[in-house]
This record gives sequence, structure tokens and C-alpha cells, in this order.
Amino acid sequence: MNPTIRGPGNLVQKILDNLRSLGRKRLIALGAVGLAVVASIVALTLIALAPTMTTIYTGLPPGEAGKMVTALEKAGISVRAANEGTTLQVPTQDVARARMLLAQQGLPGTPGTGYEIFDSDNGLGLTSFMQQVNRVRALEGELGRTILSLEGVEAARVHIVMPDRESFSRTAPKPTASVMVRMRGGFSLDRTQAKGIRHLVASAVPGLKASDVTILDSAGQVILAEGIDSALGDGSEGMKAVLEARLSKSVEELLSARLGYGNVRVRVSADLDMKRQVFRSEKYDPNGQVVRSTQTVEEKQRSQEPNGDIPTTVQQNLPEADLLNQPQTAATGNRSDRTEETINYEISKDTIESVQEPGQIRRLSVAVLVNGTYLTAEDGSRQYVPRSREELDALTNLVRTAVGYDETRGDQVIVETLQFADEVIGDGGSSLMAFLASNLGDIAKWMAISLLGSLLIVFVLRPAIRAAGPILEQVIGRQPLVVAGEEATAVAEHQAAAAVASSGTEIVIGDHEERQAAEDDYVEQVFISVEHNPDQAVAVIRGWLAEEQP
Repeated sequence: MNPTIRGPGNLVQKILDNLRSLGRKRLIALGAVGLAVVASIVALTLIALAPTMTTIYTGLPPGEAGKMVTALEKAGISVRAANEGTTLQVPTQDVARARMLLAQQGLPGTPGTGYEIFDSDNGLGLTSFMQQVNRVRALEGELGRTILSLEGVEAARVHIVMPDRESFSRTAPKPTASVMVRMRGGFSLDRTQAKGIRHLVASAVPGLKASDVTILDSAGQVILAEGIDSALGDGSEGMKAVLEARLSKSVEELLSARLGYGNVRVRVSADLDMKRQVFRSEKYDPNGQVVRSTQTVEEKQRSQEPNGDIPTTVQQNLPEADLLNQPQTAATGNRSDRTEETINYEISKDTIESVQEPGQIRRLSVAVLVNGTYLTAEDGSRQYVPRSREELDALTNLVRTAVGYDETRGDQVIVETLQFADEVIGDGGSSLMAFLASNLGDIAKWMAISLLGSLLIVFVLRPAIRAAGPILEQVIGRQPLVVAGEEATAVAEHQAAAAVASSGTEIVIGDHEERQAAEDDYVEQVFISVEHNPDQAVAVIRGWLAEEQP
């Protein structure tokens, strides 16, 4: 017989009585399961609603980072510090607002100390040595700020040494300088930038020569120093690497405008002549005579001498004859003429001297690999399509022009199209790997939420529902709790007494049809209880068998 409890009853009182009948252990287990479910739901909700953080500044000094955090918190913007306080992150939707707020307050401050160091000093109590040190510090800071304005430079540090002139010394010591440069990701300090930095520092410091400036990168590698004038050292390997990197970069930038970033790979191999040769040649043109000098000597000589003998005559024998006034014989004469002309001719001569410095290109080999395009079908599938031969020929002509192709040297340029392993999304778009890298945080967060939710459903909620189903049905009074032995009898009696006391009615057995319907309903409930709680059903049956034994 299945008794039926009639009357409205007090549902709240009934639930409380049923809870008391469960016992302490079951109540603790039921409460623990409920708390675990609520905590899991709250945790998943917090993770899902947490804002996506975006890095706004990195590589900050701790002092500047502290000022920026204070300013953002006062403005009501949540901020998170990472990388030991050198990186600041804010929610993605607040990035623009945070940048404008920090820029309005002059944060982050300009790195280094410039000429503003003299604004705070009143000059009283400062020695000449301190003034000199402040001057050098200000000059270093200003140079560091200027170097930071170059493309790709993330940080720069300048050290200037200006030694004092010793007493009674006739010569002043030479100043020297060293510069350490750290580049951003994707940028490298090439030879052109290093030489520009060297000349910048040398021009700003009095008496400093460019050869006395040393340039280093963040890895501690010497880029430029005295006697070193290449990006990788003094020698053929350094010049070869610089030339190949410059040509590869120029070709890749040229083709990326058409193919899109990430859709082209360029490799250049250069064969250089590292011998220094001097050529001298002289050429004479015999037909090109030129009068260099003319010398003419003209000489004329003429002489006449009288004969000194007095002729013998009768007059000479006369007394008092004047012998001196006697006529003399005729005089003799001599005449000579001489003309001499000397002409000096200069034959035209061409002297040619040419110097061939090391680093002349003997041969270039350029290999260019370009990605094809992708067509999206109606079903969403994407098919790779290689580029046409006409397009490849046009790209080949561009590459030849960019690298200075010379067929007489035996240069070679090859452009081929092949499918890249890192598939590109769209023609000229960003690659799939770049997309995943930029959204890795969000993807990992949602994957963790999904995994945690699945584990919660499989290992917590499902067993908890199975175990707590009969208990909840007993609490709300829909199904009696199946227990074994004396505990079942006590529970049943307590439930019946509570029902009678709460409802104020008595148990009445109806007619045959009502009793049959109640029995059928009771049997169905028993089947449901056994199906949901097989262990408890087995325990009840064992209790019955134990009671029937003598």
C-alpha cells in the first residue's frame, strides 16, 4: 500500500524537515557541491569579462613607470605592470585615451639629462669641475635624444671623454666618445646609420674626430671603431654581408608594395674583388708636336788693320824729312757673319692613373621567392593559385633594375613562385602566423575557459546532479529518499509525522481505483530511484534479506 498525503501543507516547513532528515554528512556534501558550482561559474564569468590588455610602453625606467601608473589610476584607467615594471598595459579600448593623457602630462619623460640640468642650478657653490661635468652630461643627454629620433632606434647611450690638459703641457689630449645603440625588433644597425651617428657625435664635440668615435650595438658587437669601417668588421666578409643585406632589403621593400608584406623572400649573393689596384698609363702622339722653346743666335764680325811699313822713297833721304807724315800703304780688312737657331719641340703626352678600391662587384646572384594568391570558394575553402609567367617576368625586370644588373659580369636573377608554408590570408594581407601571434592571448583565454567549463561539466556537475537528484526530490517532497535498514524506517516515520503535523490532515485510504493508481505511481518512483541510485538500491535489498533471515 502506498500512503498518500493530502492537504495543502507548508512547503517551506516540509523542505526544512526534509533537510534535517538528510543528516550532517549529506548536508555538508550538498553544500560543498553547491559552493564548487557557484565558485566555478563566478571564475569563468570573471575570466570571460576580463578586458584584453594591450602594451602601450615598454623598456621604461622604474621611476617613469611609477609616474605613469599614478597618472593613469587617477584618471580611472586600469593599468597593469609587466616585465619587472618596465612594461605598462591598459585595456584595448583605453589605449588611445591613455596615450593622450600621458602625452598631456609629458610622460614618459625624455630619456637622459640635457641642457635643462642648468635650469635647476643657481651657480652658487659649484666648482669649475662640477660645471665641466654638468656640461659633459648635458651634451651626452642631448646627443642621446637626437639619436633616438632615428628610425628603428629604441635606446641610445652616449659617453664622452674630454680629458683635462696637464700643467706645462704643450699639446692638449684628444677627446674620445663611444655610443651604444639598441634597435627595435625587426631593425638592425646598418653601416650607413652607424656612420651617420659617428659624424653626428664628432660634429657636436669640439676637437673630436670621427675616427675616435666607437659605435656598439646592444649585443656588445663593435660596429664602427678606429680601423674598423664595416658593420661586421674589417675585411671582405663584412663588406660582402653589408652589400648583400642592403640589396636584399631594397628588393624586398620594392616587391612588398605589390605582393604584400610577408609574401616575398629575397637572397643576394655577391662576389667582390677585394684587391686594391693602381693603373698608370702614358700615351705619346707624334703628330701632336708643340714648339716648346726657340733660341736664335746671330753674330756679325768685321775688322780692318792698316799696314805699318813706310815705303822707301827719295824723300826719305832728304834732310829734315817728316817720316811720320809720309804716306803709308793700304790697310787690310776681315769680315765674318754667323746665325744660329735652336727650336725645342714637345711631343703631346697623356698620363692616366686610376685606382680601383676593394669591394668592386664581380658578379651578383639574386634569388627571389614570391607567394601565390588564394581564391575563396563559395563553401569557404581556399585554393592556392600560382602567379602567371607574365607577372614573374615583370618582377624580374624590377629586380634587375634595383640591383644594377650587368649581363657582361655574368649576373643572374631568378624569380619563382611557390606556396609558402605560413599561409597568407588574402592577397597582400598579413600571414596567419602573424594573426595568431597578435591574438594569442585572447585565443588562449577562451581555450582555457572552454576546457575548464568542459571539465566542470564532466567531472563536477554531472556527478553532482546524479548524486543530488534523489536528495533534491526528497527535499521538495516529490520522491521519498531510499535508505537502508533502521535509518529508512526512522526517516519514513519522521517524514510521515512531519507531514501530518504540518498539514493537519490524516492519512486516508481511498477506494480500490485510487489505491491501484497510487501503487502504480509508487512502483514507477521505485524504478526511477533504483535507476538513479543503484548502490543504495543494492544496500536496501541486502537490508531486507538480512531482516528475513532467522
